[in-house]
Amino acid sequence: MNSGNIEYYSGEVELNAKFRTFAKNANLVFCGHNTVAAQLKINSKREYTDIGGNEELPLGEEFNSHVKCFMNLQEKKVEKRFEPAAILIEQLHISAKETRLNEVKRKEMDELNIKCLQVLRALIHNEERKLSEDWEIRTGETKIIKQLKIIATLQRFYDRCGAMNKCLPHLASRNDDIAKEVLGFLCIMLFNANQTVQHSMLEYFLSTREEVFFMAVRDRMQLSINSIKEKRSLQAQQKARQQEAADTFGFTSTDYSFTVSKLAIKQIKAYEDALREQRLSGWVSLSFHSH
Repeated sequence: MNSGNIEYYSGEVELNAKFRTFAKNANLVFCGHNTVAAQLKINSKREYTDIGGNEELPLGEEFNSHVKCFMNLQEKKVEKRFEPAAILIEQLHISAKETRLNEVKRKEMDELNIKCLQVLRALIHNEERKLSEDWEIRTGETKIIKQLKIIATLQRFYDRCGAMNKCLPHLASRNDDIAKEVLGFLCIMLFNANQTVQHSMLEYFLSTREEVFFMAVRDRMQLSINSIKEKRSLQAQQKARQQEAADTFGFTSTDYSFTVSKLAIKQIKAYEDALREQRLSGWVSLSFHSH
């Protein structure tokens, strides 16, 4: 391959890298940084959410503006402030009984259930994020005690609204994203070992003999295992390709980005050569028939 082609196609690879950077920056502009300061507009150095984790929450002003719709911001009492969120728990209770929906309606209902669970989680999560990073070793401080009390009050409010009985049945959903959201909701409800929530959860299991929860946990564990296996497999494949590229082009595996570019150039060149041959064959055939 001559240097002209290498220069041309390396330009294409560079352009693609710029597009990826643009997409990443555009997402950052729209959603903002994954920090409490950026998402909640408060002074904190903590991350807002665990990107890619089982308890991830959406980023962006739009989402947290939506969350605020279920708060009475002028109210000082915790229960009064979060009272509008009760309607979300009731919606989840109603939707759990809707079993005869067509595919389109089911998809819409699933999306609504996911949004409801995310908002319910975010209301507690946002209060938890107001704690300092090392709050667990500072539980005697007045500021920490006050914030933990707000969280516990909100958890108990959800519990009195029947959150366990109305939300846990969604673990039986065929939609894995809903089961994931329910488990995420359960985690935030059990934050700081809320005994009231623990008692309600135990009562739910004993009264319903519900095995769906344990099946859902088992499924999540299996998905995590599969994810780890898949990640390791991909890492092994990537390492093998790095070695193959190093053997083919004589580069070290640390210069993998360049070898990938070279491989892409090689594939494009082969494709263009094939097209050129087809065109030449066509011209030869046309010339033969004209004679």
